Amino acid sequence: MTAAASGSPPAAAEPLEPTPKEIQAALTWLAQRGVRLVVPTRLLCVRLGMRFAPRLRTRTCLVALGVAILGSAVLFGLRYLPGVGKQLPGGSYIFVVVATIQLTVWYEQRHRDRQIAARLACRVTRVESASRLRLLGGWFAASVVFTFGGGAGLALAVALTSGSPAYGWAWLALLGVAAVSSGIALTSVLRAPAVAENDASLAVDDQLRIRDADNYVIPVFAIPPLNDLTSHSPLPPPFAPYVLAYMVLSVGAMFVTMLLRQRRRHRSLPPGNYGLPQPS
Repeated sequence: MTAAASGSPPAAAEPLEPTPKEIQAALTWLAQRGVRLVVPTRLLCVRLGMRFAPRLRTRTCLVALGVAILGSAVLFGLRYLPGVGKQLPGGSYIFVVVATIQLTVWYEQRHRDRQIAARLACRVTRVESASRLRLLGGWFAASVVFTFGGGAGLALAVALTSGSPAYGWAWLALLGVAAVSSGIALTSVLRAPAVAENDASLAVDDQLRIRDADNYVIPVFAIPPLNDLTSHSPLPPPFAPYVLAYMVLSVGAMFVTMLLRQRRRHRSLPPGNYGLPQPS
């Protein structure tokens, strides 16, 4: 697909120059995909360095960890409220930990991408949600549907037809929190304008978009109820086989997605202007 340039940065914007670590991170990432350069374009240095330079990854991980610990502490406190603790699904803290990590990573990436986009000499704007859904793949979409659609159906069934309605409603509420955080993150992945200046950087943008979606590990939200199959919990025993099948379908679909991604991960990028090439 051909890139069309549009827009221009404010006159007062100063260049966002890449650091040596960002340049090295970009060189390594591009070399793994068959593009060997002396130096990449400034855009690719900053864009790839944002995700793969060790210092930046460490900062994002520390922020996400801090927010996740705070959220888990709040949930842990709820367990001591009368009539609440015994009704929460096992592994409830996983919902809070993963959701807060999702939102933290999303915010960090969104903030840095906006910084980069504001300083581009030209910018591609291509928002085609349908084509981007195809880019993520059918197995990825299936894992999302299984996780939230299947989980909501099971939670409602427990709430409405069993002797443990509080368990079902609590599970549904936790899935709601997970759906909100995942929805915010995936909407950003699908609808954000491409950060690119030519067809080569547009191909890199597609690769990063896929990676961003995969990093949100949505099927993890199907795993917490597994704890209720191996311990004393309010989950009615007749629902145990359905919960197990639900987890297998959700995680299995994502596992297939990861296998397919791994086969394509190190394929060469299409020819284009990625920077100054190495001499032949």
